Amino acid sequence: MTKSATPAGIPANIRKFLHDGDRSLQCNDLAGAERSANFAMALAADHPRAMGLLGKVLRRRGRTTDAVAFLKDAVARNPRDFELRQELARALADDTQLDSAIDQYREALALRPDAQMWFELGTTCDRNSQGEDALEAAQQAIRLAPQHMPSRFLRARALTASGRIEEAAQEYRRLTSRPAQAAKAWFGLLDLKTIQIADQELLSIEKLESDPRTLELDRALAGFALGQAYEAVGRYPEAVRAVQRANQLMRGNTEWSAETHTEQINQIARAFADAIEVPAEDSGFPVIFIVGMPRSGSTLVEQILAAHPGVMGAGELPYVDLVISAESRRRAREFPHWAADATNEDWRRLGEAYLQRTRRWHETGRFTDKMPGNWKYIGALRRMIPAARFIFTERDLLETCWSCHKQMFSPGCVRYSYDWTELARYAEDCRSLWQVWESLYPEQCRIQSHEALQKDPEGQVRELLAFCGLEFEPACLDFHDAARVVKTASAAQVRQPLRRNTARAKNYGESLEPLARALENIVTHVKY
Repeated sequence: MTKSATPAGIPANIRKFLHDGDRSLQCNDLAGAERSANFAMALAADHPRAMGLLGKVLRRRGRTTDAVAFLKDAVARNPRDFELRQELARALADDTQLDSAIDQYREALALRPDAQMWFELGTTCDRNSQGEDALEAAQQAIRLAPQHMPSRFLRARALTASGRIEEAAQEYRRLTSRPAQAAKAWFGLLDLKTIQIADQELLSIEKLESDPRTLELDRALAGFALGQAYEAVGRYPEAVRAVQRANQLMRGNTEWSAETHTEQINQIARAFADAIEVPAEDSGFPVIFIVGMPRSGSTLVEQILAAHPGVMGAGELPYVDLVISAESRRRAREFPHWAADATNEDWRRLGEAYLQRTRRWHETGRFTDKMPGNWKYIGALRRMIPAARFIFTERDLLETCWSCHKQMFSPGCVRYSYDWTELARYAEDCRSLWQVWESLYPEQCRIQSHEALQKDPEGQVRELLAFCGLEFEPACLDFHDAARVVKTASAAQVRQPLRRNTARAKNYGESLEPLARALENIVTHVKY
């Protein structure tokens, strides 16, 4: 792996500050590193390494846009400096300029083959839905550093995203033989959801989860894996207990306030209480936003749409939240408190910022963005991109919430899912705000019931395509054959034909009664 080094040939006084700055960064002393960077810049403001050190500090402070500017200037002055290229690539990735970050990683690798750089390139390609590129980068990293475990997990993830499920399972099984990686590997294997495990493998997971020496996070990972394994063999009460233990571990280390979230949703509803006509010329690109609760069938809906030649499936894009958050920082006010002051020109500017970020998916005329939490922003998105369509995926609420509760999501992403009461509150917030959007923008909003899709696939697909302004395409009924990257927890499931009945909650009987009671007063709009 790479280490920072201050090259020879730099004047001694500058070299000292660069060395001190790197030492401070290694100790996470950002204030000390910034002082050293400023001293170096005072002595030689145009020296690439001085600019690079300041860029590193700015990136660590979260000022990624400023970091990118400094590092681009530094690289322009010394394009063959591997470390400057490396740092610029990292800053671009942090700033979610993923295409540019990938270019810089490749430029760095052309200067020096490096396992860590291949791994970082691979993770950036994975974030950018470039599955084959992510897989190639992971394999290059493994070739250079066979014991680099993160690259092996990246390989398994890339194989999953590309639909090579059996190969992914083989990689996860190999990783389970390494004690330090076993919990994460068992979780990855069971999270494929289509893989059967042997009795001896189940015993191994049970032993890992019950061992008091197992680290807390690993116990949680093993617990979620156990829940999947027990469910697969019909041991439903044990599945609930294992999942509950895992969720309690996660909730203890997670900050979440259901009351604060509900108040935010109420504020959004008030801020966009009235439908506002958008100027006709502000049509924008016809983006298809797929929103709703996680595990409600959104990946399936996207897979169906992405099978159409006129649609690109982009997956869960982070850009709506990034654009809204950047505007909140610019105005020094949290969303939605600035919404009433935003002009048509402001909304157009924000829409253009989102479309600029997503330009690689514009080739076919439409693309999907299935970040589930974008349901909060539909009022803003209606102003930003008037031609957009919004699909709210809905599945039996108990099925949806149980699926959320037994799923370990990426850290910090679904913080409300660890407690049944908090999960029910979030589901209620989600449904209530959708009712607001549906009443304000009935022509732009559609509920897609998972159960209705199972009952009448062709009829529902025809309606779905018509809502998106698309002609019927038979390939959309054979969505499981579509060759594309799928990165969600349903990646293996959407490679299979649509099944008539995927309900699981009914098998649990009274074990899920507390969750059912928490959900019983929430209004749903399932239409079948």
